Amino acid sequence: MGVRSLFFCPEDAMWRLVRGYRENVNGEQCSGTNNRGIVMNVRSKLLEIVVVVSLISSPLLAGTISFSSQAAEVTAGTPITTDVVLVPDLPAFEYAFILIGSDGATDLDFAYHQDWISAFDSVVGPSFDDEGVYAQEVSVGGNVFPPLWGVTSLAVGTLTIDTTGMADGDYTATVDYSRDDDRSKLLWHDEATFIDPLSGTFNFTIVPEPAGPGLLALCALAMLRKRRGSSR
Repeated sequence: MGVRSLFFCPEDAMWRLVRGYRENVNGEQCSGTNNRGIVMNVRSKLLEIVVVVSLISSPLLAGTISFSSQAAEVTAGTPITTDVVLVPDLPAFEYAFILIGSDGATDLDFAYHQDWISAFDSVVGPSFDDEGVYAQEVSVGGNVFPPLWGVTSLAVGTLTIDTTGMADGDYTATVDYSRDDDRSKLLWHDEATFIDPLSGTFNFTIVPEPAGPGLLALCALAMLRKRRGSSR
C-alpha cells in the first residue's frame, strides 16, 4: 500500500495550500500588516507546499512504536515494565492515537511521560479495555495545534504488564494499525489529509519458577540413594 492510498485527496490538499498561500498574502497586504509578518507567513506556506509535494511522491509512510527492552524473561506474577517511544514518519502531526494490546497478559497499566504531556494541548486516556481487539488493551493519544514539526522521537510513557497467573511461554504486546481497525496512527493537515500508520511489538517470556533449596536437597538425596543402591 503506497502513500497515495493513505491520502483522502493529495491533489486537493496541495491546491488548498496554494489557495491559502494566496489568500494569506492578499489578506496581509489589505490589512496593512508589516512586511516581516508577510514574509514569515509566506515562508511557512511555501514550506508546507514543499512538504506536501514531497509526501505525495514519497514511498510508504510507516511510523514506529519502539519499546525499551525486547527480551524480558520473568516468572509468572512478576510485573514487566517497558518505556514506549513514538518514532514518526511524518514531518509534522496534529493528532496521535496509539492502541497497545496483548492477548496473553493478565492486565495492562500505563503512565504518561512528561515529554508527551508537554508536547500536546490535550492528552487522551490512558483508557483500558478487556473486550476490544485484544484480550487486554490500553489506548493513549494527544491533540495539538499548530502541529508538531520535526519530531524524530517522543517518549510516550511506561507500560506495565501484569503477569499473574500466566502460563509459561512467549507473549507479545502489540501496536498494529492494520489489526486495530486503523486506530494507531498520526494525522496531519487539513481534514487529516496525511495518515502515518503506527506499529511495534514488545516480546516477553514467562519462564518456570526456579527450583527452591528444599527441592534441590530432595533431588540430591534421591540421587545419592540411587548411587548407593547401584553400588551394592
